[in-house]
Amino acid sequence: MVVDGSQVRELLLGRDGVVYGAGDGLLCVDCSTIGREAALAIGAALREHGLRFVDAPVTGSTPAARDGTLTIMAGGADGDVAQARPALAAMSARVIHAGPLGDGQAIKVINNAVAAANAVTVAEALIAAAAGGLDLDAVVAVLSSGSGGSKILEAKGAAMREHDYTPLFGRRTWQRTSHCASRKRVRALSQRRARARRSARRRASGLRGSGLRGRRRGRRGTLRGPFGNPLESAENY
Repeated sequence: MVVDGSQVRELLLGRDGVVYGAGDGLLCVDCSTIGREAALAIGAALREHGLRFVDAPVTGSTPAARDGTLTIMAGGADGDVAQARPALAAMSARVIHAGPLGDGQAIKVINNAVAAANAVTVAEALIAAAAGGLDLDAVVAVLSSGSGGSKILEAKGAAMREHDYTPLFGRRTWQRTSHCASRKRVRALSQRRARARRSARRRASGLRGSGLRGRRRGRRGTLRGPFGNPLESAENY
């Protein structure tokens, strides 16, 4: 486990990387948080050298790492994950085969995004409760035993109340997570906006919404809508 994708690539594929001393078919397992795209690219490069790859990022933060109770989400071929499972189980409470290569990283990014939002929500809840003069012990007790409970509340609730800002999860790791999530979100938004623009242009020009061509007028000059239905006047279109 290292800091980012560039370090994983350097260790495995760099000048003194694993590929130059590994036997054919060696299985490489990475527990870093590097994002799906990096995992897929590294996996493809390793395959060119006859090596296999499993992405296995972890969640649970420092206490779980110390106690050996992490949750690991592994992405890779069935046989590869099965081979890696005993080693991963030695430092975790649960190993989940997330899917093919890259899916472990994809789930990790989503998990981190949810955890970040949860941390902000818990902090705001405690601030609002304190501003309202509420008993914070009672607030935390209710949240912990009700639907508002969460791992973040368990891990950081007391520290937040004491203004203890000792991190359990490094700032750079949060930033990497945000970067991976933002790239995916920007790409998805760009694709959605492009589809919306194409749809708007089709409607404006009277083309069919479900195809590239549309019919605005029939043989006798009848004005027609996007699905070929005749319209009484242009004002109705």
